Amino acid sequence: MIESDQRKATFLRTCIRELNLRAEVISERVERVEPQAGDVVSARALAALPDLLPWVHRHLAPDGVAILPKGRTAASEIAAAQQHWHFDLQQTASAFGDGSILVLRDIQRAA
Repeated sequence: MIESDQRKATFLRTCIRELNLRAEVISERVERVEPQAGDVVSARALAALPDLLPWVHRHLAPDGVAILPKGRTAASEIAAAQQHWHFDLQQTASAFGDGSILVLRDIQRAA
């Protein structure tokens, strides 16, 4: 996990320790961290999709999946992102509020 907020990083480390999980928290800004090649990348309330995709793409394994909760602006964010990115999209209505859960695969920069 990458979390630049030290309070949140401390909380995550406590959860990992108390639940005896195999995980690590990197306390750094996402754009400064070496590529992680994650099988799954998720981000909540970090940035609009067009701004988020470069970070997701950087840290995602080639066959990985991005799971991104988005709010009521999901449709416009998807349209804006598709101007510069290609991806397979599965969109599901969120069980909480009027947002969506976006599942993206095969994320590639548009030529």
